Amino acid sequence: FLSLSLVPLLLIGILAYQEASFALHKRIKDEMGRIVQIQVTRIENMFLASLITMRAMADTDGARSMEPQKVYSTILSFTKHWGGFERLAVYRADGRAVAESMRGLEETLKSQETYTEQGYFQRAIRGDEDISDPIRSGTGEGFFIVTAVPIWNSKRESIVGVATASLTTEEIARVLIESRIGETG
Repeated sequence: FLSLSLVPLLLIGILAYQEASFALHKRIKDEMGRIVQIQVTRIENMFLASLITMRAMADTDGARSMEPQKVYSTILSFTKHWGGFERLAVYRADGRAVAESMRGLEETLKSQETYTEQGYFQRAIRGDEDISDPIRSGTGEGFFIVTAVPIWNSKRESIVGVATASLTTEEIARVLIESRIGETG
């Protein structure tokens, strides 16, 4: 008789365990979805901030002038006030760099590199803002993502160049790690 009375208790225990397990799995799944959404929003905001910064830089007289010294001064000013970028650069419509934050002005002007083959450059020179796919660095040691915007002349009649900001995947990872949810939420 005692063993028969334990059967309902055992069944209730099994059902309670299954219900609690299901509830826990659901809560974990919901929480993971929330965390992923927070991370996606952080990344989207990071790229949006980069595009806004590039729009602001492209809209300056210094960038529009396409005069190397004025462009370089503008880039240095934006680098100082809006850090977090691996590299800021301004390119002429022919794809050659006018100035960039990673190299001195003389070195940049001596360079024969052009960026016309880059998808982000092609889209920006047509008038579209762009966030590139990840690009392997020239040294092959990492990846970066470029935000690019067109630079219009002062009357907004034609595009005179492209302004870009590069963010390394390490910087993106750093932002995600900083926004990690801790033990207290």
